[in-house]
Amino acid sequence: MVQTQVVKRLPPPGLVPHCPEPDFTGTTYGEAVRFIPTLQTALRRCQTQIATLNHWIEQEETTP
Repeated sequence: MVQTQVVKRLPPPGLVPHCPEPDFTGTTYGEAVRFIPTLQTALRRCQTQIATLNHWIEQEETTP
């Protein structure tokens, strides 16, 4: 008798995105504008983590 077993593999913890939102403590429009690069950097870092996770998922799906 042949039995099929489904095994779910989770991604390594290092690939699970942790995208903390930078804290904004300013009170003026000028401070908000100067904060934009900080937000852009955080978004890029998060996008890189998500892309790495998606790459891992693709590899898992195509590996027998």
